[in-house]
Formats: sequence, structure tokens, C-alpha cells
Amino acid sequence: MSLELSRLFIALGIAALGFACGPRPKPQPPPAPPSASSRALAPAPPPAPPATDAPPLVALADDAEAARAAAEILSEGGSAADAAVAALLVAGVTAPASSGLGGGGLALVWDGETRRARVLDFLPRAPAVLRPERLDRAGGAAIGVPGEAAGLAALHAWGGRRAFAELVRPALRRAEEGFALSPHMHRALRWREPWLRSSPLAAAFAPLGRLASRGEPVTRPALARRLKQLAAEGPASFYADGASLVDAARAAGSLVAPSDLASYRVEEREPWTLDWEGHQVIAPPPPSSGALTLHQTLLMHDAASLKALRESSEGAYLHVLAEGFRASAMDRHRRLGDPSLVTVDREALLDPDRLRARRARISADRTRALASWSSRESGTSNVIVQDAEGDVVIVTTSLNDLFGARVTSDDGVVLNDHLTTFATARDERRLGPSKNRAQPGARPVTSMSPTLVVVDGEPVLATCASGGEQMATAVSQAVLGRLVFGKDAKTLVSEPRVHAPSAGGLRLDAWAPEALRRDLEGRGEVVDSSRPLYGALLVVTWPTSRDRRGAVDVSTDPRKGGEGHAR
Repeated sequence: MSLELSRLFIALGIAALGFACGPRPKPQPPPAPPSASSRALAPAPPPAPPATDAPPLVALADDAEAARAAAEILSEGGSAADAAVAALLVAGVTAPASSGLGGGGLALVWDGETRRARVLDFLPRAPAVLRPERLDRAGGAAIGVPGEAAGLAALHAWGGRRAFAELVRPALRRAEEGFALSPHMHRALRWREPWLRSSPLAAAFAPLGRLASRGEPVTRPALARRLKQLAAEGPASFYADGASLVDAARAAGSLVAPSDLASYRVEEREPWTLDWEGHQVIAPPPPSSGALTLHQTLLMHDAASLKALRESSEGAYLHVLAEGFRASAMDRHRRLGDPSLVTVDREALLDPDRLRARRARISADRTRALASWSSRESGTSNVIVQDAEGDVVIVTTSLNDLFGARVTSDDGVVLNDHLTTFATARDERRLGPSKNRAQPGARPVTSMSPTLVVVDGEPVLATCASGGEQMATAVSQAVLGRLVFGKDAKTLVSEPRVHAPSAGGLRLDAWAPEALRRDLEGRGEVVDSSRPLYGALLVVTWPTSRDRRGAVDVSTDPRKGGEGHAR
């Protein structure tokens, strides 16, 4: 089912949506007028004391300010959807290298009452007028029509309880009154310092001609003006009053037009679900490659064979995984695209006989040479939330590259460059025809992989990752680490991982043992362990209904930071 923005306009009015994604109605309180100067969220009725078996409240994000905003909303009786919306808006203020209103993403939502999952696809899409030959380089030509605001509206409509205006306030407060610059954001500013100094963001992040330091207070008054409008008029205002966005995009070479904003729609999709060794593994379908990579990895193995392989050698285990990741990447290029425009044959992609044959061709002792190309995915933000009703929201949102297209509107919105992830003519010459060709209105394939694992109708694992094409491989390793080896959340996020990049070779975390690197090289891998992988994970684990002796366990990744809360 699709959700057209024109329908959003009608349902939203000024502050509330009526998008029904499930059979359970979620009543909306009347909107309250925004207060730019308030230091606290509007008071909400205190939540009723939870029953002893009520689900725990969980909030974590790879940006600490976003995690705190989500936890605050939950503590005041807000829903998982409310908390996720607030967290994502805050991340757009405090971490604009990775996300914001100029980007888009995927939300996997789990209804604790119906025990059903859905995916809200609010990825950026190509404008109606497109020049594919200009998309093989970053910059204004690669700006996609932003989906973030529409995605927040759809998420709020699915499960929101608080007025939308109330959910904007944590972000508005930080934009006006300041927030402490995170270590990750400081690092991102240093990586893009030459561009930053000539960007409208310099006023916020490089005052007086120098980069803000870690922990230094930062304000974003230009973005605050946009947030005030969002609070007063609702998410539809982002598209109805998009002149500053269109002007900035077109000045940079984009073909995005006002009509592209007006016609943007959120797509509601059925996730791909795989039953594997007593677990339901739920991940987003195309245009995400997350379920493809994860489900193919699982179908190539059983738990017993993976345990035996890892017991024989950590290097053999990681090498075999990497070879499978490479094969999945080739399937991604050739067989995945926007399902609204091309046919994706899930049955063929996940055919057990085909994947068993693939596993049989993989040698634990040597590496097969495959054609390579250059993927252009990078900056990403993540949020995981659970509320007292058992609803779970897992969101990955992105500008694609670090600071997206490096184009910022006058009101502080950083615009994405998602269109660089379409297959280029050069890619097709090297790898063969692709279903991920640039087309007007298409969403390019992404590695975003918000994932939920369920046993007996109850969540037991939620995870998602940042890091461009590392998202799918990091999530796959986390799922195996939990389902096969029973590792806790902290171990899953912090242990060394591998990634098989599209450009070739094998990335290995810098802190991996030297003996592991030599072992992998002995199997023919060309290993780069010169720097950490930045595919940062978020992980939540719950005890199964068969064994409730444990407690919910949450962890954020030391590669990027962030914060987690559970109670």
C-alpha cells in the first residue's frame, strides 16, 4: 500500500495524521501550540504503573542527544513511534553529517498487539526529470527528493499518541539553546572542513573561523526556524513550503522541482521474513539489500556448521562469510531495484538449492576474484525504541554520503545525495545489466538494514547499523553472533568485524589480532586493517519467552558512540 502526500495533507491538517497501518486505533490528543523558549517538553499525564510483565522501555541511538530525547518521551507516556520521531528530529539537529530533514530512510515497525511487522519506506527518490549520466559523481545533480518529513508523519500516524508539535520540541530546544558537540560529529567536521568553511553550516559549527571543539555548545538558529514551522503546521509544510530547498538544490545542479516535493509518497511494504532455526528473521525488502544479504547468509548455513567452522578457525569463519557477502553484492547489482518499477524475484534470490550450490563453491582456503565497483553510501543515523505496549520501532535514516550532497538550504537543511547509489553505465559495463538503473521517480537500492528477530511472537533481537554498504554485512554478523553463538549486546557491537567492500579486498577492524589478519591473508584475502570500520551497530536483545530469567540488554557501538537506555 502507498501513502500519497496529498492524502497526508488532508489527514495531517496542522499537526496530526490519520494514516492507519494496522487494526489498532491510536487516539491523538489535540495539538498544543509550540513554545520555542520552553526548556522542557509540555507536561503529559504520567503513565500508568506498568504491570510486572509489561515490556521494558527501551531507547537507543547512535547519537546520545537523540537517545535522551527518545527516553524522555517514553518516560512521559509517549509511544515508541512518538519517541522515534523525536529522536530522529533531534539527530537532524545534532548530527547533520548523517541525517536530517533533507534525507530519508526506512522504519521497521512491530505492533506489540497484533504481532505484525511493516516497513515504512521514506527513502529519497529521483525527480521526474533526470539525467542519469550526471549521477556518477557526488554533488547537486545527485540530490534526491527528501522523504524524511513524510516518513516522520507516516510513523507518527502509525503509532503516535502525542501531538506532533510536542515531538518537535526536543529538537527545537537544542537548536535554539544549544547542545554539546559529539566526538563523532567533531570527527566528521574535520573530515569535511574545507567544504564546511564555505557552507551555511559554518555559522553553527565553525564560529569565528574555527571548528567547534568536542563538547562545545552549538546552536542552529537557521534550522530552528524550519522546526518552528514544522511544529506549527505539521510535516506537510516541509513539502508545501519547499522553495528554499528547491532553490538550494537547483543552484547546485539538481533537477528537483516543486512538483517533485508535492508528489512524494511514503511506501508501506511487507518485510521479508525468513524462518531459520526456530527464529523469524524480519528485514526490509527492496529497495533495501538488507534482507537479501542477511537471508542469503542464513540460508547458506545451519547453526551447527557455523559453530564447527568457527571452532576450526576464526579466520575461516570470517573468510567464508566474506565470500558469501561478495556473492550477495553481485545479486544486489544485477537483481535488485525499486519494486514499484521493476520485478524482484524473491523466490529465485532465496532459492535454497541455489544458495547451497553457492556455499559448495566457497573454499575456506582461497579467495575467488570477483569484479569490483565503487559504492557511494556513507553517512547514516539509527534509532531503536520499545514502549510499554510492546511496540518496537527500528529506524535507519541517511543523507547517503557524509553531509549528503554538501548542499545546505538557507534554513539549515542538509540535502542528500542518494542518487549516487543508482547503478552507473560504468558499473553495468563491468558487472552486467542492473535493475538499479536511474529512472524518474525511482528509489535507488540501499544497504539500510533495520532488522528484528522474533521467537514465539516475541522480539528477541533488534539491530541496525550505519556505515554505507557496511550496514548489511554488520547486521548479518550481529544476527549470527546472537542466534548461533549467544553473544551479549556489548560483545556484538564491539568485537572485530569484517566487510567485503564493493571496491575489492577485505576490511578488518584495526583492533583485530594480528594473527587473525595473517590467517585471512593466508586464505587469499587482501586485508586492510589500517583503520576501524565505521559500520556502527545498535543492538537490543530480549530473553525468549521460553527463558525469561534474563533481562533486556542494550548496547551502542564504540566505533561511533551513542547512548542506550532500558528500564
